[in-house]
Amino acid sequence: MQIVSFAPLALAVCLCLMRAEVLPGGWRLAHLIENRYVAKARERAWHGLDRLEQIRAAQRSTPEGAVLWIGSSTVEMFPVRQHWPRTPHLNAGIAATRADHLARLLPQLLPPLPLGGVVVIAGTADRLALPHAPEQAAAAAERLLDALRRALPTTPIVVVGPLPERAPAEGAADTRAEVQTLRTRLRAAAAQRGLAFVDAAQDPLVDEQFRLRRECSVDEVHLSPMGYAHLARMISAVEGPVGALLKP
Repeated sequence: MQIVSFAPLALAVCLCLMRAEVLPGGWRLAHLIENRYVAKARERAWHGLDRLEQIRAAQRSTPEGAVLWIGSSTVEMFPVRQHWPRTPHLNAGIAATRADHLARLLPQLLPPLPLGGVVVIAGTADRLALPHAPEQAAAAAERLLDALRRALPTTPIVVVGPLPERAPAEGAADTRAEVQTLRTRLRAAAAQRGLAFVDAAQDPLVDEQFRLRRECSVDEVHLSPMGYAHLARMISAVEGPVGALLKP
């Protein structure tokens, strides 16, 4: 005779009753279950608003000829003044912000005075938010590049390619092929638009297995001080007006 367990059904009923506040403590349990992700989204939204206020405040003291940095967490955490102290900068990076959102925010990110150049590091936030859809991430980054070119038709722009993740934990998805797709698309997009391209996904940041080196990273995707030092040297080596502004 087959024995049927009613434990899962009973648990589901209890959860529904708690959600409906029929059982004692229901609101608290529902709050704990449901709002972990809501709280994270709220935290990111508040951080984005705080960053916009910081960027607006910095715009007021940004001189003519400054370099504008656009992107998500890699840009926000980039110590650009440390690496190029003689060059004025406006760091408009906003962590966890995807390319289409950056494009919509662009009028709020641009300073009033003419820029000397722009450095864009975009695409990774979209790739992480859209697993297994690197083409969509690339298309979003391309729309950001087009928005920048419309807003700044004569300003030199440098596009920095994406980096792979550090060796993933056991059982985690291998995203190297997705990064390669995004990298190829952004390189082509930069060439089609006459923009300089920095291929960051190479030695010394990336190892022979196409992984972000451990000593260059603080976690799976974010750079360490050593990683930023290597990336700064790569950007300084780019040919053109922006590279000239960013000589060490």
